[in-house]
Amino acid sequence: MKKWGCFILAAMLLLLCSACFADTVLPPYTYTGSDPVEEAAAVYSLGMRERFQPEEDVVTIPAPVILKTVESEDGHVTVYANLWIFNYKLDGTVLECVSGGEAAGILKLAKADSGYTVESWEEAGDGDEYSKDIERFSAGDTALRDAYYATTDMMEDPAEGIRTRFIQDYVTANALPVDAYKDYGWDPVALVPGKTEIATGDQLFVNLADRDFIFSSGVGAWSTILIMDTDGNFTGEYHDSDMGDMEETYPNGTVYRCAFHGRFTEPVKVDDLTWTLKITGLEQDKQQENEEIVDGIRYVASEPYGLGNDMTVTVYLPGTSVKNLPEALIPWTHINEINPKAETLPFFVLWNEEAESGFVGED
Repeated sequence: MKKWGCFILAAMLLLLCSACFADTVLPPYTYTGSDPVEEAAAVYSLGMRERFQPEEDVVTIPAPVILKTVESEDGHVTVYANLWIFNYKLDGTVLECVSGGEAAGILKLAKADSGYTVESWEEAGDGDEYSKDIERFSAGDTALRDAYYATTDMMEDPAEGIRTRFIQDYVTANALPVDAYKDYGWDPVALVPGKTEIATGDQLFVNLADRDFIFSSGVGAWSTILIMDTDGNFTGEYHDSDMGDMEETYPNGTVYRCAFHGRFTEPVKVDDLTWTLKITGLEQDKQQENEEIVDGIRYVASEPYGLGNDMTVTVYLPGTSVKNLPEALIPWTHINEINPKAETLPFFVLWNEEAESGFVGED
């Protein structure tokens, strides 16, 4: 029942048509979740990659299926798990699996300053020994025994679901243009379209960075634009044109404007698709003039519209149900103009309820 080398034939056949794969070096996998036990299992799994003959230009992504954990009073944790790992090459927008396999066993973990370290790993043997070891690991716990056997098929849950989640997290964390993964001889498995899974505040900032978040009526007279860095700092601009506000010295009207900067505090997770941030350090850039006339237009310094210090901003991720959005936010997303039948958000949205301002993220 063991799967060591279960994809080796697939790997050999894929090598014969290597021209199909993009000449891209995929970034190495790094765990981005928030479960320290799962992290320890995932990191330990990566140490098994050499069993599956990885090539230089593949990425190894683990899929540890944790069946049961038992924590002792001294902080040690016993983890009953089946540690799947897979090696992938990139073919267009699809991660092609070239090798992989499973290792059922028991991990012994010890508490560390940050998370856990692996003290020992006992693995089920091959052939007839596999079943004997699973029975011994289960020690009469029939539910655990059945759970072990239920994870031996990578095409069925729970293994398939965990595998998909780990791939989705990897693709999201590295902003890769990947929309599916595929095993040799099988149809591609689509990653959840329009859904972004984010586990940590740092990962949220990475996904929000370098996008133009626009708060606007959509007709172009005024807008506030905000751009975030990966550390939560942001810069932005506000402008509002009033061509009717004119005099002899500025016949082309008036523009109220503001260049500003600030930062968001550490994100707080509400659920898988919702986070909250708080604005701090918001202030206008020092170099801007309070008022000046250029080319017949009067420019007047203003406050950043839609933002304010100590205001709470809610972040809605792509995949959020439109029905779950605050009613006052929906007009600012312009989702009904973009797609009246849309059921989920296709983009990130920042919602400042206090100021009733909604910022739509654009790549």
